[in-house]
Amino acid sequence: MGDVQGIGSRLRLPRRPDAAFAARQAVDALSSEIDEVALSDVRLLVTELIASRVQRPAGTAAAWVELDVELDDGRLHVEVKDYGQRWAFEPSPFTFEPEASSGWGLYLVDRLADRWALERGESHIRIWFELDL
Repeated sequence: MGDVQGIGSRLRLPRRPDAAFAARQAVDALSSEIDEVALSDVRLLVTELIASRVQRPAGTAAAWVELDVELDDGRLHVEVKDYGQRWAFEPSPFTFEPEASSGWGLYLVDRLADRWALERGESHIRIWFELDL
């Protein structure tokens, strides 16, 4: 992982089906800084979170979703912000259904991240997670 400090990026991703792909490409920029297992986990989590926000926009949502990725001092911090009405997203308890093709995002975040939270502001929903590297 080297001596890298303070690597980060912020993207505004258009609310389109290819947004998750663009998010994965941004995460791939860290491939020389984090191990393959962590990179694979981050790719999966970012894909799930971005895809869920694009598919289920928050109320009067903006035309984009924001992704922040920061690597600093042995910790990877990732945020997904969706600007819209805060009440538009209600996480529900996960019920394991092997056939389900969606709804895995927060379940996977809970399983793979060291820390995470979902926060509602007046004008946005913010989901963040951290991995200790």
